[in-house]
Amino acid sequence: MLLEILALAWFIRIAIYDLHNHLIRNADLIVTGALLAPSYFVNWRIASLGLGIYCLINVISGFKIGYGDIKLSFICSITLATLNDLSVALTATWISAGLFALTQPRRSIPFAPFMIFGTYLTKIPLP
Repeated sequence: MLLEILALAWFIRIAIYDLHNHLIRNADLIVTGALLAPSYFVNWRIASLGLGIYCLINVISGFKIGYGDIKLSFICSITLATLNDLSVALTATWISAGLFALTQPRRSIPFAPFMIFGTYLTKIPLP
């Protein structure tokens, strides 16, 4: 539980840094991955699928997604237990980022906050 809270704090740090600098540092990804690995390593297949989906989207879009975002997709996806969770997280991520893009027209969008939001929205238990 403590490692998950620390990982969430590090995710928030990543999101804030990405909002300000449009950059995700490798050191932050390593720390977050190290915090999550003991609890979630069994989900590496789901994380690999999430990584593959983002790589495919990156190729289709003409390499418009930053490499930090692609690496972050693996770290975020490792916390998800099922394919349904992954699809919900991806959908929430892209819808929230799309709404942001409509309201804040910019050349580049800091994508990390939306990936983290989509992942943790999926983890909220519904009644």
